[in-house]
Amino acid sequence: MAYHPTVLENETGMRGVEVRNLQMRWIDLVAGEIHLQKSKTKGGVRTIPLNPDALGSVKELVIWALGANHPDHYLIPARVKAAAEGRNGTSVPVRRYDATKPTKGWRTAWRKLTEKAGLRGLRGHGLRHNWITSHAEIGTPHQRKGRTQSFRRTGPGQVRAEGGS
Repeated sequence: MAYHPTVLENETGMRGVEVRNLQMRWIDLVAGEIHLQKSKTKGGVRTIPLNPDALGSVKELVIWALGANHPDHYLIPARVKAAAEGRNGTSVPVRRYDATKPTKGWRTAWRKLTEKAGLRGLRGHGLRHNWITSHAEIGTPHQRKGRTQSFRRTGPGQVRAEGGS
């Protein structure tokens, strides 16, 4: 469960909460973009181009989000408690999802993923910082409040956006 959301965070610089709250209406698979309408900050409302890895993960999540067929549905639906009748008439827990609610997170899956990769203790938000730093190093333009800015490394571990046109 954590792999594709992690790829999306790492390849786009999206916050974990932005990935969790991503609704189907904001995804344009044809254009290869996410039109983010809800973010932590006003500057966070933006159009995010998807590179091939991010687009592939979004497509996998769309396939995985069975039942998410309405624009208001969430790309990563919430897991809800459900039960089915077992062979002997007893109640057996089953895995069900509610596409009208966003997932609360993927902490357990994230911990398993990072431990298996030998990255125990890595936080998901660190991917956002990595994305910003790597794009600062190559001079990627950045949209903020209607102005194009560039990231610039100001020192070890320090990056800042500079005003542009």
